[in-house]
Amino acid sequence: MLTFPGTDQPVVQFAWNIGHTITPNGEIAEGNPAEIDETIPLTPENVRE
Repeated sequence: MLTFPGTDQPVVQFAWNIGHTITPNGEIAEGNPAEIDETIPLTPENVRE
C-alpha cells in the first residue's frame, strides 16, 4: 500500500482476488473437472483422428 508522507492515508492499494468460475448448475469449476463420457485410448491406428 502506498501512503501519503507522514500519514497512514492510502494513496494506492493493490488487492488480488482470484475469484471462482461458477458453472451453470452453481458448482465451482476450478478443481472440479467434467466427467468423461467415453475413453478413447491413443493407438497407432487412431492417432491421426
